[in-house]
Amino acid sequence: DLGEIIDGAVDEAGDILLLSYKAGRPLVTRCSFRGVPVGPVEITGLPEGVSFRPNRVVFRGGLLYFASLGAADVVVTDTTGAFREYIDLLGAMEVSDNRRGDVALFGFTVDEAGSIYVTVPVLFRVYKRSPDKTMTSFGRSGSAAGRFGVIAGIAVDRQGRVIVADKLKSVVMVFDKDFTYLSEFGYRGARPENLVVPDDLAIDTR
Repeated sequence: DLGEIIDGAVDEAGDILLLSYKAGRPLVTRCSFRGVPVGPVEITGLPEGVSFRPNRVVFRGGLLYFASLGAADVVVTDTTGAFREYIDLLGAMEVSDNRRGDVALFGFTVDEAGSIYVTVPVLFRVYKRSPDKTMTSFGRSGSAAGRFGVIAGIAVDRQGRVIVADKLKSVVMVFDKDFTYLSEFGYRGARPENLVVPDDLAIDTR
């Protein structure tokens, strides 16, 4: 019994890493490509004071990235569960202490280079945390093309284009690797080309 399954990722061998909660505790389970459980992945080596309460997991470059959207932090492990890095995204965003309780992540992804991308709806911004620990961001609120309403899921393609879903505007926006607006598609409605409150995004980067 895996409990309540929250998220999953697929490694380079095709194994499925499931993130679930059972009796209030997070579990990571390795499954075959057919979805048959093989065994648990024990998270080891967490530094003292670092909590592990993730609700998203991404596999990229031989590493597992576990994100807690509410706490806005990330725990990075190898595929055996051995701790590699803890990332306090709110600290990197330089969010003041009195605003930390108001700020939560929504979209979360990692590109092929190991850069972490998150959307922060309350700030109307997308943040990118590069492997060298630099943080960059873009975004402004507004109804014009390329501006944000209520941003949600995020994905990055092989060319580095950043793709962002906006629930309020019911569109998906595309930006280049330098965060310059390129285009968008969708519109609220029931026609085949329309979208209704697009939420999360996934893209095949192969």
